[in-house]
Amino acid sequence: TVRKLHNLITVSGMEESHKDYLLSLVNKSNQSNDSNKPVNIYYGTNENAELSNLALRPFTTTDGTKYYSVEHYYQTNKTGSFNERVYNNPSWAKGGIKIQGGKVKTDNGYNITLMKEGITLSFEQNPEALQTLLATGDRPLTHRQDTSIWGRKFPELLMEVREELAYEQAKQLINTLSKQ
Repeated sequence: TVRKLHNLITVSGMEESHKDYLLSLVNKSNQSNDSNKPVNIYYGTNENAELSNLALRPFTTTDGTKYYSVEHYYQTNKTGSFNERVYNNPSWAKGGIKIQGGKVKTDNGYNITLMKEGITLSFEQNPEALQTLLATGDRPLTHRQDTSIWGRKFPELLMEVREELAYEQAKQLINTLSKQ
């Protein structure tokens, strides 16, 4: 991420003073004392729960369907079909819950892609939550209490989304500064 940001800033058409300032911010954020200390995410123990798939982080898909959380989105769609019974359960509005949505479709990584889509949409549409995610910098993310596939895949997907959205934010900022 840091290397990508350096390259993006260096080749931009903005004033040198803006480039120097942005490069200093990137370098400063990368030199944090805790830069290698993992950030564990687990709703049940309130460890960085705001980054959890169970956290209330409402978002809307391109077809206009509204979801309360990434987990709401995942459980509703994980079979490969929209599960109206799961979707309409009023308990989703409370947050921090999981309502099983049937047998998961895993063909061609469907379940992994579905989770990443939900994570991405939820952070794109919730700027405060995105800033919390970005504030973790390049620190490794973990989901230690989960012994299923998601103990490994969830933090991996979250780190991918963090990198992608940080890069998009940086590009937007650079484009804005280049026009000044």
